[in-house]
Amino acid sequence: MTPINMIKHGLNARMVLVLEMLEAGDQTATSMASDMLSKVSITTISDKLFAKQLITRCRGKKDRREVIMSITDKGRNILK
Repeated sequence: MTPINMIKHGLNARMVLVLEMLEAGDQTATSMASDMLSKVSITTISDKLFAKQLITRCRGKKDRREVIMSITDKGRNILK
C-alpha cells in the first residue's frame, strides 16, 4: 500500500501491518503480538479498523474471553 493510499483511507503503518497479518488468516491479539506491536496496541488499532469496517471481531467458541479478528472484503480491497 502506498503512503498516498494510506492517507486516503485514514490508515497508518501499524493499521496496515495488522490488516496484512489478518490477510494471512484469522487471529487473536495475543497471536499477533510481536516486538513491533503489543497486545494493547493491537486492541487499540483493531478498535479503529473495526469502526472503519475493515475487520470483524467475534468471540471464541471454546473460550468466550478470546476475540478472533478477521479481515473484511473492504479491508482486502484497500490492501490491493
